[in-house]
Amino acid sequence: MSNSGSSGSGSTGSGDLTLTTLGDQQYNTAYQDIINNQSHPHVKSLLVEAAHRYGVNPNFVLAIAETESHFDQNLVSKKGAIGVMQLEPKTAAALGVDPKNLEQNIDGGVRYLKFLLDKYHGNYQLAAAAYNAGAGAVDEYRGIPPYRQTENYVKKVDALMLAMNNDSDSGNGNNITNIFYNYSQTKPLAKDKNEENTETKIAAARSNEKELPTRDEPASKA
Repeated sequence: MSNSGSSGSGSTGSGDLTLTTLGDQQYNTAYQDIINNQSHPHVKSLLVEAAHRYGVNPNFVLAIAETESHFDQNLVSKKGAIGVMQLEPKTAAALGVDPKNLEQNIDGGVRYLKFLLDKYHGNYQLAAAAYNAGAGAVDEYRGIPPYRQTENYVKKVDALMLAMNNDSDSGNGNNITNIFYNYSQTKPLAKDKNEENTETKIAAARSNEKELPTRDEPASKA
């Protein structure tokens, strides 16, 4: 997998992933979980709403949330990452959110994704890698860190997002944005005056992370 995929809101930045990747049962199961409108519809609605609020591709947000927690707010990793977006306590504190609160967990996680996308100039692969392994690791390796866990994480997010983008383009009825949210109901929020300072705190909180993150550790119910 290339560590330097192209950026842009309409592409995952991967030149070597195709829909055949979903032949992997793990990916196919995850994809079905995303498009199933009977599975966590309220959580998905909040995710898509937050994506539009912060100007992030909702397919990317849904792919991250599925990969992190399968949309389960009650999920807690062995090292304490919490909820749908698997926010670590220090990251949640930097964001000024309570990770045990569903709405705040999602808002904080999507806001952090926005920060990472801005940092990496819209490159979804690098933003996903940083969400998983920490921006410090991505910066150190100047690309996706050579951690098997992170490489698999990015590959899965990439494949899920590609599949959703393909469904949206083909108009086959699986457009998640249309299923779970009416885009016209919201407008992007103006940037909060404290947001820049918050982003600095987030970067500082995670900048020294070199080891694999707690997000994908085997998790248990709270």
